[in-house]
Amino acid sequence: MLNANLILPWSLAENRETSTWHFTLNQLDARVTQSGCFADLLSEITATIRGGIDDLNRHYADVCLKGELSLICQRCLHAMPFTLNNSVRILFCKNEASADLIDDEDADVLVVGETADVREWIEDQLLTALPFAPMHQSCDENHLMKYHNDKHNPFSVLKNIKP
Repeated sequence: MLNANLILPWSLAENRETSTWHFTLNQLDARVTQSGCFADLLSEITATIRGGIDDLNRHYADVCLKGELSLICQRCLHAMPFTLNNSVRILFCKNEASADLIDDEDADVLVVGETADVREWIEDQLLTALPFAPMHQSCDENHLMKYHNDKHNPFSVLKNIKP
């Protein structure tokens, strides 16, 4: 019997199967849970994975991630909403040599064996879908003042030095 997170990628593609997975962020790897990006680790992600074979006879999986997440604003350090809606095509290869031969800007290339862990795909796609520095359009002034107040600023003593 397979682990609940494992799939048979070649069979998924050949049979053009579709499966849906639900994960909360705290069920994912430490790369996600300890990244410091998320304000709420109980947010749920829905992943839909659809297999197929393209016109060039390449096996693939289309991975679509959706969810309403709460990220930490890099300006005020408070929670901010983020709508995750990300899709990617993953082309399967049996070895590194065949993967190196594929030149496709619209897809990721992945060397897979007989089984693959869906959580790893979700973690990879989730982390690449996040904004580099998430910020509110405009942060609450009270939050900003808390972090920009001279009492908390280690450089505030320098203003007394200037002539």
